[in-house]
This record gives sequence, structure tokens and C-alpha cells, in this order.
Amino acid sequence: MKICLPANTNRGLQSELASNFSVAPWLLVVESDTQETLAIDMSDDEQRKTPVTFDIIMCQGMPEELYQALRAEGISIYGTRSKSVAGALADFWEDDLHDLQNFSCCKGHEAACNGIAACQEN
Repeated sequence: MKICLPANTNRGLQSELASNFSVAPWLLVVESDTQETLAIDMSDDEQRKTPVTFDIIMCQGMPEELYQALRAEGISIYGTRSKSVAGALADFWEDDLHDLQNFSCCKGHEAACNGIAACQEN
């Protein structure tokens, strides 16, 4: 299974999670079985345009419109309070996930999320 996580840095599993998926400087796609990691620099036009597939997203927040679009594509989105990629993956492996089925957080691109506490499940 491929897990996509927004990150502030590209330090592999030690990367700090970005608070908002839509403005993350990096996206890390981790294969759950092998922990092989693909890092995508979102400031690089070529990397950003390269199609990447993933099964789930783990993040602290994203704009509601993006959430709805990704859910419509069948992508599961999980919230995490973890501050690092490694911590979020530990939540995944321990099955300590929050499936945000009616996500309403960070309604604009400039909004800042402060973790699950800033989000609501309706």
C-alpha cells in the first residue's frame, strides 16, 4: 500500500509533517511493506507534474474542496496528531488512525491547521 504524507523537509522517515497538505513543500510516498520512500519536491514543476499513485493520505489538514476531490477518487484520508512521517507511519501500523469521512478543516489555502484538534468530524 502506498501512503502519501505532506512534509516540510525531505529527510525520509524523519521528515516533519506539514500542517496543510495543499501547501506542503514535499510529498513523501511510502510503500508500507518495504518502507521505500519517493520524495516529490512540490517546488519543482517537473516533479509536481509527474503522475504518482497512492492509496491513502495521512495528514494534519487540507482544504475541504481538495478533501472532497480526493475522496471522490476513492482515496482514503486519515488524520494524525504525529509531527513526523515516522510517527504517522507508526499510527498506521498500530491501526491508530482517524478516518475523516466528513472533513471540514483549513477551508482556504492560507489557513493553517494545528492538527486534529483544529479539525471537525461532522
